[in-house]
Amino acid sequence: MGTPRDPSRGLIAAGVACLVVSSLCDSVRAPLLPLLSERFAAGYSRVSGFLAAGSFGALAFNLLALGPLARLPDRGMVALAAALQAAAMLAAAAAPDLGTLVAAGVVWGAGNSALGMCANLLVIRGAPPAVRPRALSLLHLFYGLSCVLPPLYVGAASSAGWGLARLLAVPAVLPALLAAGTLALPPGGGAPPSVSLRGALAAAPWGLGSVIALYVLGEVMTSMWLVALGTARGASLSSAGSVLSGFFLALALGRAATALWARAGSERVWVPAGLLVGALGAALGGLGRPWGYVLAGFAFGPVFPLVMSRLSAEKEEGVRDALAFVYAAMVVVLAAGHRLMGWTAEAASPAAAGLLPPVFLLLALAVWTGAEASHGQA
Repeated sequence: MGTPRDPSRGLIAAGVACLVVSSLCDSVRAPLLPLLSERFAAGYSRVSGFLAAGSFGALAFNLLALGPLARLPDRGMVALAAALQAAAMLAAAAAPDLGTLVAAGVVWGAGNSALGMCANLLVIRGAPPAVRPRALSLLHLFYGLSCVLPPLYVGAASSAGWGLARLLAVPAVLPALLAAGTLALPPGGGAPPSVSLRGALAAAPWGLGSVIALYVLGEVMTSMWLVALGTARGASLSSAGSVLSGFFLALALGRAATALWARAGSERVWVPAGLLVGALGAALGGLGRPWGYVLAGFAFGPVFPLVMSRLSAEKEEGVRDALAFVYAAMVVVLAAGHRLMGWTAEAASPAAAGLLPPVFLLLALAVWTGAEASHGQA
């Protein structure tokens, strides 16, 4: 007889697959912003509606995950998320106008956010608490590695003469394959919602959720607008894309360092340090010093996985509801953030817009510091 297969390894592998697909599909949007602006003859304030629409779609999905979709088993949630992501990319590829693109953005956001939530959920289910900080750091190492590729892909494909439709349709194969592969996941994980949506919100992790949401706002605004702001300063699409790839490579290195050295309690030092140094690097990048983005990427490395590990420890029994709430909070602030970045870039200057992410990161640091002080007094 062969050795029984360890189901926890399958859950962790599936979580990594979800994050890789989610990351590739999410980060392909940033280098496409200049092409979308040209294709639909629209300024960044209007094109940013595509990104903001994704936030609304993600919010709707995560609120449903707290209610009716709570009944779905984990593999059903992954299959639904991957199918939505693939459909959205194909719809965006075929969009004849900006309105259709924005509508596709709603579905894109729903599928992409759900894949990210499922990635964390599967790894949390598969990793014991003692090794969870390192497991989540390894998971999010793949986020940084995966995000290196799309800017290079868009730059090379556009230089080769690919149209926008082809650029979007080709990577849609990835979530389609993931949806087909969910049959290998074990059943289980779903349950009828035990409380109403109001009750779920009352029990939600508001403190840690706010830290994660503000951090993600700062990180995503840094990366998602890096190419657009760089080209607005006169950089080529290829060179700005290379800076973005450098940012994500540094982020991956930061995650690798966290996976090697993080232990239980590491978040007490590593999270505030990452937020502070990340804010400094993002500010330098926003002022036109590209190496600042690389510094920010490395500093961001430990923040998300370590805060997520703390969240899973505090909400062990209701971790899926907690993740749904956190992802809903993230997309609410992202919707406003994309609009604010686009408006600031046009109304003031790209340099002014580039200084918004450090502000969000410092707000996250303030909330974390307050939460830690309250936790110490409890």
